[in-house]
Amino acid sequence: MLHDLPRDLPQELIMLQHSDMIANMKNSPFLKSVSVVAILFFNSITIHAMPRMQSVFGEPIRVRVVLTQPVANSEALSVVSARMSTNKRLQTGEVVLMNVPLTSEARRLFATFQSYSVPAMAMATAFDATSESALPKRVSLGMNDVPVLDQGPHGACVTFAATGALDALLNQGDYVSQLCSLELGKYLESRSYLPSGWEGSWGSYVLARLSEYGMVSLAQQKAHTCAGVSHYPLNSEDNTGNSMSLDEYASLSEDFNNHFSWYSLLLPEMRFAPAWETAHVDDQLLNRVKGLLAAKDAKQSVRLIFGTLLPVEHCSAGACATYHQTDDTWALTDAIKRDEHPQYGGHEMIMTGYDDRAVAVDNVGSKHRGLLFLRNSWGAQYGDHGDFYMTYDFFKHYVMNVEVLMRP
Repeated sequence: MLHDLPRDLPQELIMLQHSDMIANMKNSPFLKSVSVVAILFFNSITIHAMPRMQSVFGEPIRVRVVLTQPVANSEALSVVSARMSTNKRLQTGEVVLMNVPLTSEARRLFATFQSYSVPAMAMATAFDATSESALPKRVSLGMNDVPVLDQGPHGACVTFAATGALDALLNQGDYVSQLCSLELGKYLESRSYLPSGWEGSWGSYVLARLSEYGMVSLAQQKAHTCAGVSHYPLNSEDNTGNSMSLDEYASLSEDFNNHFSWYSLLLPEMRFAPAWETAHVDDQLLNRVKGLLAAKDAKQSVRLIFGTLLPVEHCSAGACATYHQTDDTWALTDAIKRDEHPQYGGHEMIMTGYDDRAVAVDNVGSKHRGLLFLRNSWGAQYGDHGDFYMTYDFFKHYVMNVEVLMRP
């Protein structure tokens, strides 16, 4: 539904709103100018022309990633034989990515690389973004002492990213239960058309579920169980818990909306639309993301989660560059650009900052400047103690969705 649009909005933009969230957003001091769930495209796109994204994800994809920290139980982490990289022997462990249902047109879109430069006029109008020159060169929000989470052998990265971001805003450590949300998702999936989240989901699906049904704390999960399960099945890929009824979930949950509001800055339907290539909104999207991360009091009041495609046959699930640790950075390498038949996995992570001056060096020695700071959910033994990095151009090319979470 289109309604309540700002009067000074350029006519060439289409804006979609979610009425339940606008009231909360208008109270946010750094988002008063934004009253949308998604801001995208020019008038060449209509709502009816947007492609419908499938909600059925395939069997999760398992890939090898370099282990950068010692692990106590190598067998449980599926450590395999070492591989050669930069003349060092590196152990690798298995991680899980979503199997995103891509159309042939979407695959063509992601296999075509562009220059990522846009006209200055477009930069000034789309996304209502702060001028790039007004942004600080570096922002680091961190995670407010939330430990690195581990999704284990399941494609549950979206649930872990959403709950991890909520943990950071609550500032109470590892607080929100992933298991209970997934168990509820299993119950709802059997009675609807949306995925449970065990094998994959979209950020908007998971956050909408939390908005509607509330969130359960980890303490409640351990004390009362979720459908008879008290601990997340970290080392059992065939164990996806049990179906948790609405009544049982309601008896343990607390109101999400008393603490948070959220909106989608980018929806998959919009990202996969062919007109994305001609709308020139990728730079504005990055600029808007950086503006939100740099907002006043953002450390306590805002986190972003995003979904991305990863070219899984390159290095560590596509991470071929080093910032602090081996293969801790996703960068658009020449090898990735030349790959004529790429295989993709989907993944969701939390944005915790950026650095315009940061430089990562890829596996052939090329330098890549400008990095987003990320919190992953593969455990602390991967990346930079559980954190990863992504170059700006990689983000702009492979991003699928972006959600903004806020605490008043």
